[in-house]
Amino acid sequence: HRRHDVSTRGLTDQGIATQDFAAKAQRTRQVATQAFLYVTAFLFCTGYIIVIRNLEGWGVARRENESAFFVLVLLAHLFSPAQGFFNLLVYIRPRYLRIRDRYEYLPRPE
Repeated sequence: HRRHDVSTRGLTDQGIATQDFAAKAQRTRQVATQAFLYVTAFLFCTGYIIVIRNLEGWGVARRENESAFFVLVLLAHLFSPAQGFFNLLVYIRPRYLRIRDRYEYLPRPE
C-alpha cells in the first residue's frame, strides 16, 4: 500500500515537472520574441544609416551623385527618429497580448 502512494506521488511530481518545463519553454519563447523585436526595430531604424555610411566609406556615395541615394537618405531621416516609437510598441506588446487574452470576447480587427 505504501509503495502505491510513492509511485502515485512520483507521477504527480512528473506532471508538475512537465508543466514547469512547458511554462519555462513558453517564457523563453516570449523573451526570445521580445529580444528579436527590439533588434529588428533597431536595425529597421538604423540600417539605412549603416548602408549610407558604408557606401560613403567605399567611395560609392559622393556629393556628385547624392541624388542617386536620395531614397536611402530620406528613409534614414524618417525612421531614425522613430526608433523610440518602435521601442515603445515592442515594450507594450506583452501587456497588450495579456489584455487581449483576458478580454477575448471583445471583437478584434481582421
